[in-house]
Amino acid sequence: MVGDVFITLAVAIAVALGLGQLCQLVRIPRVVGEIFAGVLLGTDILGRLIPGAHRILWGENAQSNPVFILLSALGTVLLMFVAGFEIGRKSIGKEGKTIFGLAIGSAVLPFMAALLIVPALDYQTLCGVKCDPVSLLLMIAIAASVTSIPVITRIFMDLGILQTRFARIVLATATLEDLLL
Repeated sequence: MVGDVFITLAVAIAVALGLGQLCQLVRIPRVVGEIFAGVLLGTDILGRLIPGAHRILWGENAQSNPVFILLSALGTVLLMFVAGFEIGRKSIGKEGKTIFGLAIGSAVLPFMAALLIVPALDYQTLCGVKCDPVSLLLMIAIAASVTSIPVITRIFMDLGILQTRFARIVLATATLEDLLL
């Protein structure tokens, strides 16, 4: 089992690094290639085109594999630690009003828009067996408002702008938004 995990990690890392480098050559942030590697090696592409290779690489159900869940969480935590370490808490303090205003505006507006628009759609077909339309509506509104801090962070790191005032404000705003949501 340990050998299988290392082989899978080696393949995933190699494809992610390769596609990341390819994106970097055409002046696209590396993280775009790395995300595409995940899509390429996942269920929707590799799993449909070459199901046997997908099973060999990921097992029967990678989403419930505790090793991959742990490694995924660990990778996200380490990325966020590195970003936080580079930005520093003190550098955010003087931008408090800007960050708070942006967080409220960029979280509340999409949330409210989803609350207004989604009921006009046939969203209840997304419900499971124990459908609660109010809970489903709230989850869709939150999903419309939430940010992807790890992706934003990687883009800033790839572009070499993580230390800028702009990056600090964007990341602090995204963090506040996600905490609110």
